[in-house]
Amino acid sequence: MIHSSQIEEAQEAGFCYITALTKPQIKKLLNQNTLQMELFEDSVSEVKDGAENRYVLRHNPWRAKEVQESRRQKKESIQQTIDRANRYIQDPPKDQVAVQGRNLNQKITKYNLKKWLSVHRQGRELFLQEDTEALGEESRLDGCYVITTDLPQERATAEEVHDRYKDLRYVEQDFRTLKLGHLEFRPWFVTTEENTRAHGLTSMLALKIRRHLEQAWRDFDLTVEEGLRELEK
Repeated sequence: MIHSSQIEEAQEAGFCYITALTKPQIKKLLNQNTLQMELFEDSVSEVKDGAENRYVLRHNPWRAKEVQESRRQKKESIQQTIDRANRYIQDPPKDQVAVQGRNLNQKITKYNLKKWLSVHRQGRELFLQEDTEALGEESRLDGCYVITTDLPQERATAEEVHDRYKDLRYVEQDFRTLKLGHLEFRPWFVTTEENTRAHGLTSMLALKIRRHLEQAWRDFDLTVEEGLRELEK
């Protein structure tokens, strides 16, 4: 995702952009009636807002199930922690209900559940309270995402915009290869523009060589690391 200032810089440099909207941005467009919930389907749909702004919408049911399952597991973890806390504070002189309550609410905040889940005290016992209305609002966009671009339609269809954005997984994989994996081109201890460009060029060349080896050795059921170790022999 890139922000408005980065979009402006890209446009000033003569580039078009493809990026995704955040949940608050999607909710704002829904409130403005620029987007409608019924447009989020399993297939790609598109909305144009003015001459340039294009919004590509999709609902991914598998992602929605993942989010819902993650939310359920987190709630279950909170409930198990409450049960342990209640057993603990019932044993005199361990009357630390307020402390345990604060700790549980911090855990709820950490899990990003505080919009619909909270811990309350009743005597010397803690219990979990769920705001079903807030949960419904929070889960309304489960599996929904919006991609936006200034590319004209004659240059890229909605499906092409969607597929190119999803190709970011290859970019992320390349960054992992460069920084943490086989190549380990990090950190970049360079200070001048010339050194930075040279380091970037060397990194990209190394990545291209690795890609070429992956293609060449695909039928051998061999990783690049394994192939290079064989060549060293």
